[in-house]
Amino acid sequence: MKKIFTVLFAFALFACSSKAETLDGDYVLQNAPEGAEITLSLANGHYSGKSGVNNYFGSYTTDGEKIRFDRGGLTMMMGPENLMQAEQDYLNTLFKVESYHLSGKTLMLDVSNASSLTFEKK
Repeated sequence: MKKIFTVLFAFALFACSSKAETLDGDYVLQNAPEGAEITLSLANGHYSGKSGVNNYFGSYTTDGEKIRFDRGGLTMMMGPENLMQAEQDYLNTLFKVESYHLSGKTLMLDVSNASSLTFEKK
């Protein structure tokens, strides 16, 4: 009987582990505009990446399937107008993200108006 409780306790601990841990990794945006390299790295509640032209960084929080990215910081380099626009669109969407879904190597970040960002883990 003691072994059964130990096994059940171990399963309960595993089931209650933080979703942020499962999100940790390096991702590439799959639905990025042509020519835009957009990446997202998640580690221990912090994010960073390349947003088209500039590098960006900050922190994020999760609660179940909900996720929120703070506005963090951004380098201030100029680039081609199409990449600057792609960067602005991406960051505007990222800061509106409300939930996520992780399936294998695919990370979907969803906004309530049905838009989403689809990432593939490197």
